[in-house]
Order: sequence, then structure tokens, then C-alpha cells
Amino acid sequence: MMYGRRVALPVRLIVRNWPVVWRDISSRSGPGPDLEVVNRVGKPNRLVLDAWELRDEFLRARKDEQLLSFLNKTGQFLVGPEYRKKKVYWEFQRLISDMLRLPPLRWKEITKQYREYVAEWANPETRNGLVADLKFAVEDGLPIAQIFVVGTLRGIVASVHIDHLKRVPFGICQRSDCATPFPIMSQHQRKWCKPECGRVENQRRTRAQKPSKRSGRPMPR
Repeated sequence: MMYGRRVALPVRLIVRNWPVVWRDISSRSGPGPDLEVVNRVGKPNRLVLDAWELRDEFLRARKDEQLLSFLNKTGQFLVGPEYRKKKVYWEFQRLISDMLRLPPLRWKEITKQYREYVAEWANPETRNGLVADLKFAVEDGLPIAQIFVVGTLRGIVASVHIDHLKRVPFGICQRSDCATPFPIMSQHQRKWCKPECGRVENQRRTRAQKPSKRSGRPMPR
């Protein structure tokens, strides 16, 4: 006898978090951390965030300043160890992109590319529960399940699992300096994660095709 049934239901994935204020100390000479905690804010100031919005913003970060802004806005990245090297967060970003791009049964193919404590999150069978709480609510007159997790990384990983359970296909943005994974929600083939990326690439191609005033040749990009 099966011990459970598969169900399809509307879900809101909510991340509960505590603010943490970081600063960049990479200008200091010598090896060691390039991030440090400046301040921690207690439970009365707890953040409540949408996991899919967190994931999207994390994957769009490209510069150290954007990463620092994300960490300061979203709170505790992981309950437990605090990673004080920016390169670790960039590695988690690459891992999440790979997890979206590949089905869970193929995640094992990519784990050798990452440090062990990063790669362990690419596991189709989570050993430790990601979910802190499950509640049922009514929104706009309709019932909905609310799943609560604690910590940014847990919320992002849970969102990846749920999207794969829903069989949401993902594409990779064709803008060369973006390459952000995005859900394909219709039959229309998209090349860009958002319209802005399409406009930027089209402007680049237009400039590249315009002849130079001096030589009459296409201008280099």
C-alpha cells in the first residue's frame, strides 16, 4: 500500500528570516574573509519573503555590490554556518542555475563541480526537512497551502524542488551578460528572461550592423 498520494494544489512558499547587516571588507590586505557581519536584528523585525522572488533576485546578481545588497535586504542566507567569502555565494548561484536547468535525477552529474558543502544541496532526496511549517489559508476567496521555511537558501532550494514537481521547463536567457534561468510558461519560444534583455541584445545587434562613418564597415560590438 502506498503511504501517500500525489496532490496538485495552489502553494505559496514563504521564507521567514532575520535581518543580518553585512559589509564588504575585501579592501583589507591579506587572506581571509571578505565579508563580515556588522549587526543582527532580533525576532521582532523578522522578514517574510516570497521564495520565488528571492530566487529570481539572487540569480540576477552579477556584481559584488548587487550580492551585498541582496544579502542585506533578504537576511540570513543559511541557518547555521555563515559564509564570509563572496565566492561561496557565487558558487551557490551557479548550483541553483544548474539545478533548474537539469531534472533532479541528473543533479548528481554536476556535484563534482562544487565544494562538498555546496553540492550537498543538489540532492533529489532531502535528508533534512526544508519545511518549517505548513498552514492552510484562504486568499481572494480560494483555499491555498502556505509552506514556511527559514533561511534564504532553504527557500530557494525548496522553490526549485516545487517547480520540478510541477514539471516547469526552464530556458536560459540568451543575453550574453545575463544567462539567467527563467520558467517557460507558454508555447511561445522565448529567448530572454525579461523584455529588457531582449531590448539590450537588439540594440547591440543594431549598433553592430551599422556601418562606420569612416570605413563603411559594420561597427565592432
